[in-house]
Amino acid sequence: MANDELKTATETIRTLEANYHTLLEENADAIVIVNQSGIIRFANAAVAELFGRDAVELHGELFDFPVTVGKKTEITITRNGGETAIAQMRVMETNWQGENAYLVLLRDITEYGRLETALKKSEEGRRRLLKNTNKNISREFMEEELRGTEEKYAILTNILNIGVYRNTVGSEGKFIEMNTALVRMFGYKNKAELLTMSVADLYQNPKDRKAFSERLSRVGLAYEELLLKKKDGTPLVCMVSAVASRDEEGQVIYFDGIIEDITERKRAKEALREISKRETQARAQGRLEVVDTILHNIGNAINNVTIGIDTIQVNLTNNRLTRRLTSLANAVAEHQDDFSDYVKNHPQGQKVAPFIIALADDFARLDEELAKTVHRVWERAEHIADIIRTVKAVSGKPYRKDINLQKAMDNARAVLQDTIEKRDIQVIVDCTCAPEEISIQESPFSQMLVNLVKNSIEAIDDLEARANRSEKPFIKIKCFTEPGILVLEVSDNGIGIQKDKLDVIFRSGYTTKESGSGLGLHSIANFVKGCNGQIAASSDGIGKGATMRIELPLA
Repeated sequence: MANDELKTATETIRTLEANYHTLLEENADAIVIVNQSGIIRFANAAVAELFGRDAVELHGELFDFPVTVGKKTEITITRNGGETAIAQMRVMETNWQGENAYLVLLRDITEYGRLETALKKSEEGRRRLLKNTNKNISREFMEEELRGTEEKYAILTNILNIGVYRNTVGSEGKFIEMNTALVRMFGYKNKAELLTMSVADLYQNPKDRKAFSERLSRVGLAYEELLLKKKDGTPLVCMVSAVASRDEEGQVIYFDGIIEDITERKRAKEALREISKRETQARAQGRLEVVDTILHNIGNAINNVTIGIDTIQVNLTNNRLTRRLTSLANAVAEHQDDFSDYVKNHPQGQKVAPFIIALADDFARLDEELAKTVHRVWERAEHIADIIRTVKAVSGKPYRKDINLQKAMDNARAVLQDTIEKRDIQVIVDCTCAPEEISIQESPFSQMLVNLVKNSIEAIDDLEARANRSEKPFIKIKCFTEPGILVLEVSDNGIGIQKDKLDVIFRSGYTTKESGSGLGLHSIANFVKGCNGQIAASSDGIGKGATMRIELPLA
C-alpha cells in the first residue's frame, strides 16, 4: 500500500544505524565518540575495562587527551585505583546523531609493553651471561639469569591470544621457537610443522618478508601491520612487534616478536567507515529530497500567485467597462453646452442615466472581484512565507497544533481557486463524519492538501488532452474516522492510473508529465510516513479516475 521505495530507504537507514551501534558496542577496541567541544557522547563496553570505570559514567565528561585526526599516538591512562594502562589512539571524523564528531579508537597495548620489557630484560641477561662466560660465575648470578630465562619462557607459553616467536634473520629465516597460540593462529597442527618451513611462507607476498627483515635489522625495533596468511591460504592482517637480538660484535642473530591477529578488527573498522559513509550519503540524499520538495511546493504556490496576477491584469487591461465609460465621456463632451436638453429630450441622451446606473453596478462587481483576487494572491504569498518559516524550523522538534479541519480544506481549495474556476471543476468537500479539529503539523498538512488537489487537477487536464469528456470534471474530498485514525480520501474523474503503477507513483522523480518533477506525490508520502501514517492509490485504469487514501493516526 505505502511507498515501497520510501519504506525500503527508511528500513535501510535504520539497519545501518543499528549495525553501526552494534559494531561500536561489540568492538574489542575501546571506542569513544567525542563532539567538537571535546565532550564524550558515547563509550562502548570495552572502555570500562580500559579506563576502569563504567562507560555510562563517562558520558558528558571532557575527554582529557588531545584529538588529532589521522595521527596515531600513545596515551597513558590512570585508572581509579592508581594503576596505569597504555593505549594506542587513532582518530577519524564521523557524524553522531546529526552533528560532526570524532570517533576515537583506543587499543590497549599495555601487555605489549610488558612483553617487550620482559624480552629486552631477557636479552640483556643473555648478553651478561656471554660477557661473564670466561669469568668466575657466582651461584647467585646463575640463579638470577635462570629466573630471567624462566620468565621469558613463561611469557612465551602463557599468553594464549597472542603469538610469540623467535626466528632467524633474512628472507629465508626459520622459526627457532614459538608458543602454541601462534601455531593455532596460522592453522597448523603443531610446532614441528612451522619449524620446518620458511617464515616467508606465512607472508601473502614473500617479498615483504625480506623488506621487513632488512628494516628490523637496520632499526632494531619494529611495530608494523603485516599481511600474512594461514596454512590454507586464508589471509590475515597481523600487528607485529619485534626486536632484533645481536651478538657481542653487533651482528643480528635472530628476531624476537609478538603477533596479534587483527583481521576482524580491520574488518570492523572498514565496516564502520562504510556504514558512516552510507549514513552520510543517506542523510545528504534526505537533505536533497527536502530541498527539492520545498522548491516544488514554493513553485506550486508561485504558479498560483502568477495565475491570480494574470486575472488582475486581464481585468485591468483593455477593460470593457473602461471603454464604456470612455464612450459616455465622449458623448457628454459633445453636448456639454446643451447637456440638460440632451438628456431630457434627445433619444440617446435619455439613455445616459440608466447607462450610468448600470455602469456603476458593473464597476462595483469588478471591484469586488478584484478585491477577492488580490486577497487570494495575498493568501498564496502568505503560504509561500509559511513554507519558508517551516523550513527554518525544520531542525527543531516538529510543532503540532490544533487546526480546524474544514477550514484547512477550504484554504487548500482557495489556493487553487483560479485554476479550479478556469477549468470549471466541481469541488465537493465532506467533513461531516470527521472531528472538527485535529492535532497536526499545520504547514506540511496544508501543503499536502494543496498537492493532492493539484494532482487531481492535473489528472483532469491529462484526460482533457487525450479525449473528449462526457461528464463535468469533479474532485471529491472526504474526511472520516476509523478506530484510532483519520481517513482522508481525494477522488477525481481524471486520467486514472495503470494497475501496475499504483505503487511506483510515490517514488521520487516518477512522473508521467513532460514538465513534471515527480515530487508532489513523493512529498505527500514522506509527510504521511513521518506521521506514522499510510498512503495508497486506487484506480480502475486509464480514463477511470483515481482515489488517494491517506490514513493518519489520531493523537
